[in-house]
Amino acid sequence: LVASRALARRAGVDPGQLGDLPDEHPVWDATAHYLAAMCANLVLVVSPEKIILSGGVMQRASLFPKIRAKLVAMLNGYIPARRLLDDDYVAP
Repeated sequence: LVASRALARRAGVDPGQLGDLPDEHPVWDATAHYLAAMCANLVLVVSPEKIILSGGVMQRASLFPKIRAKLVAMLNGYIPARRLLDDDYVAP
């Protein structure tokens, strides 16, 4: 769902052109949604102290604030942990 080839196909570009897409491109919102859903599942199942995301796609720094915001929205206060709001909870 969030591998570079899948994202490029969704955006209609070659994988090498992903870096040229603006941060506002809808493909990045979809990527943040999928990654936030994965993080929400991790939080609910194993309650990690921190979630580290890496890989080529994660070089786009603008994804992290989007992922954090979507994670908090998905959990909707179910987990009353202030650490979820920290900039380093979901980090590179």
